[in-house]
Amino acid sequence: MAGTSRKSLGLTGIFAGLVLFALGAAGATNGAAQMTGLLGAIAVAGIVLSGVSAAYFTLFSVGRAAVIVGVLSGVVGAVVAWIAMRTMMRLVAVFSGVGPTLTAGGTTAILLTSLMMSLLPAMGYVHFRRRFGGSFPNGLGYGLLLSVVGGVPVLLLELGEIGAIAKVPAVPVTFFLVVTVVFGLTLEASHRFLPRLISVSTTLSPQVAAA
Repeated sequence: MAGTSRKSLGLTGIFAGLVLFALGAAGATNGAAQMTGLLGAIAVAGIVLSGVSAAYFTLFSVGRAAVIVGVLSGVVGAVVAWIAMRTMMRLVAVFSGVGPTLTAGGTTAILLTSLMMSLLPAMGYVHFRRRFGGSFPNGLGYGLLLSVVGGVPVLLLELGEIGAIAKVPAVPVTFFLVVTVVFGLTLEASHRFLPRLISVSTTLSPQVAAA
């Protein structure tokens, strides 16, 4: 398959995944309770499809090294976002006068969701950075872009549930939007140290094997 056809296939997968995610997320929020699980699974499948397709597109448009750095930066960003989301939940509990309840299942679910949702924006930042250059102001701008493109639509879908849970909805809403900005800054930081780390690992591996 020619490189152009492969890139077109990747773009098609990104678009198809985003459509699935939008339909599943909207249906899970507004649909019947018995369909929530299925529609949520469709939304997750859509975002995973988009992320994998973005990695496929990046592989044939930029190269393998860019994919590796992109994936790893997404993992770092996802962990940071996971910590931030758990912090937000504790703050919401405090402002609502409810004792925070942390469970292994809930913590794991948020981490896995963060990991799955990080791949697409992480791959997007690879191309954003190539176009506009690497800098923390650009990472901040990318995070703000994520807030508008991704954060605001998700909040609009979940606003009713947020209002029912939090006594001060402004706290989780603000924090949720800030998380995407922190994610963008984390991507930029990762792009600065990961290539050097990978280079060191590659350099050391023959020495370790020889020892």
